[in-house]
Amino acid sequence: MLNNFVFKTIQLQDWQIAFVSSINGGISTKLSTIIDFLFGGSISGVNNVKLKTKRKNEDI
Repeated sequence: MLNNFVFKTIQLQDWQIAFVSSINGGISTKLSTIIDFLFGGSISGVNNVKLKTKRKNEDI
């Protein structure tokens, strides 16, 4: 990392870039799935709002 940030002399081969990119994408996908599983059900109360009855009470 010192070479990358200080000396700007890091050289990676194509397979190394692809490997790091695939690991980054996999971790991002897994993290997104876990967050959706844990917190996805917390907005279920929002879906139960009855918009028709709410709009009838409003003055336009």
